[in-house]
Amino acid sequence: MMNIIELNRKIFGLTQKSLNVLSSIKWILDYANYKKYVLPNQTMRDSAGNKRCYILGNGPSLKSVDLSALQGKEVITVNKSVCTPVFDEIKPRFHVVIDRFILADVADRIEEELRKDNQDTIFILHRSGIERFSKYPRARFVYGTRMASGKNAIRNDMTCNMTTFLNVLPFATLCATYFGYKEIVLLGNDFNFFAARKDQHFYDLESNKKRTESLYSDLAGCSIVLIEYKNLYNYAISNGIQIVNATKGSLLDEIPQVNLADYI
Repeated sequence: MMNIIELNRKIFGLTQKSLNVLSSIKWILDYANYKKYVLPNQTMRDSAGNKRCYILGNGPSLKSVDLSALQGKEVITVNKSVCTPVFDEIKPRFHVVIDRFILADVADRIEEELRKDNQDTIFILHRSGIERFSKYPRARFVYGTRMASGKNAIRNDMTCNMTTFLNVLPFATLCATYFGYKEIVLLGNDFNFFAARKDQHFYDLESNKKRTESLYSDLAGCSIVLIEYKNLYNYAISNGIQIVNATKGSLLDEIPQVNLADYI
């Protein structure tokens, strides 16, 4: 008799595949409206060469990392870290915000950065930011509605309908594969918020808020993210790309865990 957990996984995979059919149709209908905003992303394809990059999540473990060791290296940051001193210290090559609600929260700060002529960070933003940010050369936009139903369903082409994820870190990782990075190191990817039942980030440890989502919702969402990570990892391996998780104490087990000291 088939394991009920494995059965649920297969059913969910079939659901994702069905939704990807609808996603493809929607992309065809929307392409004319978004073409001029996504085609400029072609200039970023393989722009990083075969280098190593570091993707910084916002988990509280980042507080214990000596980030000075990353200065001068290829770094990608995400979401609200643009509002922290870490952003100014690291000066990331890319900053990714794919959640339209988070983008709305940090829009003023992002625009402040985009107005600077002496900065190089490129902002990868949800398409909802086109109206406000398209006038800035360092703002780039992505269209992503595909689901990671398997490694063969993953699309990293930033000029087309990309695969998106429930979590920003796998999406940033997918972008990194498009940029041409061949070794991707994850940091601040604690993946343990469901255990604490509080929103936890490296930048607001003193003001953590109790989560309003039920434990069921948290765990159900985490199970989806784990499937997405697994498919992303298999996609990367099949394309000669290494992804490792250097987050100390991380509960994410779909990505090989390593010591950061070995990757500095």
